Amino acid sequence: MKKLLLTGIAALFLATGTAHAVHDTTHLPEHWQGRWCYDSYISTKSQEVFFRPTHKNINGEGVCGDFDDGIYIDEAGYINEGSMTGEQPACDFEKKVRGEGDTYVMHVVCSSGKQEGFDGEEEFQLINGLLFKKRMPQG
Repeated sequence: MKKLLLTGIAALFLATGTAHAVHDTTHLPEHWQGRWCYDSYISTKSQEVFFRPTHKNINGEGVCGDFDDGIYIDEAGYINEGSMTGEQPACDFEKKVRGEGDTYVMHVVCSSGKQEGFDGEEEFQLINGLLFKKRMPQG
Protein backbone atom coordinates (compact mmCIF):
# COMPACT_ATOMS: atom_id res chain seq x y z
CA MET A 1 0.00 0.00 0.00
CA LYS A 2 2.80 2.40 0.96
CA LYS A 3 4.64 1.65 -2.32
CA LEU A 4 1.46 2.34 -4.35
CA LEU A 5 0.95 5.65 -2.54
CA LEU A 6 4.56 6.74 -3.20
CA THR A 7 4.25 5.72 -6.86
CA GLY A 8 1.06 7.78 -7.16
CA ILE A 9 2.69 10.84 -5.58
CA ALA A 10 5.72 10.51 -7.87
CA ALA A 11 3.43 10.27 -10.92
CA LEU A 12 1.56 13.38 -9.77
CA PHE A 13 4.82 15.35 -9.41
CA LEU A 14 5.95 14.17 -12.82
CA ALA A 15 2.66 15.20 -14.45
CA THR A 16 2.73 18.58 -12.74
CA GLY A 17 6.35 19.17 -13.77
CA THR A 18 5.63 18.20 -17.38
CA ALA A 19 2.60 20.49 -17.57
CA HIS A 20 4.66 23.32 -16.12
CA ALA A 21 7.46 22.80 -18.67
CA VAL A 22 5.00 22.96 -21.58
CA HIS A 23 3.46 26.10 -20.07
CA ASP A 24 6.89 27.81 -19.83
CA THR A 25 7.67 27.18 -23.51
CA THR A 26 4.56 29.02 -24.70
CA HIS A 27 4.90 32.28 -22.75
CA LEU A 28 7.39 35.05 -23.36
CA PRO A 29 9.28 36.29 -20.32
CA GLU A 30 8.51 39.83 -19.18
CA HIS A 31 12.00 41.08 -20.17
CA TRP A 32 11.21 40.25 -23.83
CA GLN A 33 8.07 42.35 -23.97
CA GLY A 34 7.88 46.04 -24.79
CA ARG A 35 9.58 48.38 -27.26
CA TRP A 36 12.79 47.53 -29.13
CA CYS A 37 14.61 49.97 -31.46
CA TYR A 38 16.07 48.88 -34.81
CA ASP A 39 19.85 49.16 -35.15
CA SER A 40 20.60 49.87 -38.81
CA TYR A 41 24.37 49.76 -38.28
CA ILE A 42 24.65 46.11 -37.26
CA SER A 43 21.53 44.64 -38.91
CA THR A 44 21.94 42.70 -42.13
CA LYS A 45 19.60 41.55 -44.91
CA SER A 46 19.13 38.22 -43.18
CA GLN A 47 19.01 39.39 -39.54
CA GLU A 48 17.55 42.45 -37.84
CA VAL A 49 19.06 43.65 -34.56
CA PHE A 50 17.17 45.65 -31.92
CA PHE A 51 18.09 47.34 -28.64
CA ARG A 52 16.09 48.78 -25.76
CA PRO A 53 15.41 52.52 -26.07
CA THR A 54 17.36 54.83 -23.79
CA HIS A 55 15.19 57.93 -24.38
CA LYS A 56 11.82 58.30 -22.66
CA ASN A 57 8.77 60.43 -23.47
CA ILE A 58 6.85 62.47 -20.90
CA ASN A 59 4.86 59.36 -19.93
CA GLY A 60 8.10 57.52 -19.10
CA GLU A 61 7.78 55.14 -22.08
CA GLY A 62 10.90 54.28 -24.05
CA VAL A 63 11.06 55.84 -27.51
CA CYS A 64 13.29 55.17 -30.51
CA GLY A 65 15.17 57.92 -32.38
CA ASP A 66 13.57 59.89 -35.23
CA PHE A 67 14.91 57.67 -38.01
CA ASP A 68 14.98 54.36 -36.13
CA ASP A 69 12.12 51.99 -36.69
CA GLY A 70 11.26 49.72 -33.83
CA ILE A 71 9.06 46.84 -32.88
CA TYR A 72 6.75 46.45 -29.93
CA ILE A 73 6.52 42.87 -28.65
CA ASP A 74 3.84 41.43 -26.41
CA GLU A 75 2.58 37.94 -25.63
CA ALA A 76 0.40 37.79 -28.78
CA GLY A 77 2.92 39.07 -31.35
CA TYR A 78 4.65 42.24 -32.45
CA ILE A 79 3.95 45.50 -34.25
CA ASN A 80 6.48 47.08 -36.62
CA GLU A 81 6.60 50.73 -35.62
CA GLY A 82 7.86 52.62 -38.67
CA SER A 83 8.20 56.38 -38.14
CA MET A 84 9.05 57.01 -41.80
CA THR A 85 6.20 55.03 -43.38
CA GLY A 86 3.45 55.57 -40.83
CA GLU A 87 2.51 51.89 -41.25
CA GLN A 88 2.28 49.60 -38.27
CA PRO A 89 2.05 46.05 -39.62
CA ALA A 90 0.87 43.56 -37.03
CA CYS A 91 2.43 40.11 -36.77
CA ASP A 92 0.78 37.45 -34.61
CA PHE A 93 2.60 34.60 -32.89
CA GLU A 94 0.63 31.52 -33.94
CA LYS A 95 3.06 29.17 -32.19
CA LYS A 96 6.00 29.74 -29.81
CA VAL A 97 8.74 27.21 -29.17
CA ARG A 98 11.52 27.96 -26.72
CA GLY A 99 15.01 26.90 -27.76
CA GLU A 100 18.25 26.92 -25.79
CA GLY A 101 19.03 29.95 -23.66
CA ASP A 102 17.01 33.03 -24.51
CA THR A 103 15.92 31.83 -27.97
CA TYR A 104 12.40 31.39 -29.36
CA VAL A 105 11.23 30.20 -32.75
CA MET A 106 7.81 31.64 -33.55
CA HIS A 107 5.37 30.81 -36.29
CA VAL A 108 4.45 34.35 -37.37
CA VAL A 109 1.51 35.56 -39.45
CA CYS A 110 1.71 39.22 -40.53
CA SER A 111 -1.52 40.95 -41.50
CA SER A 112 -0.58 44.27 -43.13
CA GLY A 113 2.14 46.56 -44.48
CA LYS A 114 5.28 45.50 -46.32
CA GLN A 115 5.15 42.03 -44.73
CA GLU A 116 1.58 41.46 -45.90
CA GLY A 117 0.85 37.82 -46.44
CA PHE A 118 3.93 36.59 -44.56
CA ASP A 119 3.26 33.28 -42.87
CA GLY A 120 6.35 31.49 -41.59
CA GLU A 121 8.99 30.97 -38.94
CA GLU A 122 11.10 33.69 -37.31
CA GLU A 123 13.83 33.12 -34.74
CA PHE A 124 14.18 35.63 -31.90
CA GLN A 125 17.32 35.51 -29.77
CA LEU A 126 18.31 37.74 -26.87
CA ILE A 127 22.09 38.08 -26.42
CA ASN A 128 23.74 40.63 -24.09
CA GLY A 129 20.73 42.94 -24.18
CA LEU A 130 20.35 42.87 -27.98
CA LEU A 131 17.40 41.22 -29.72
CA PHE A 132 18.21 39.38 -32.96
CA LYS A 133 15.30 38.57 -35.33
CA LYS A 134 15.84 36.28 -38.29
CA ARG A 135 13.46 34.80 -40.85
CA MET A 136 13.86 31.05 -41.16
CA PRO A 137 14.11 29.57 -44.66
CA GLN A 138 10.91 28.07 -46.02
CA GLY A 139 11.11 24.36 -46.40
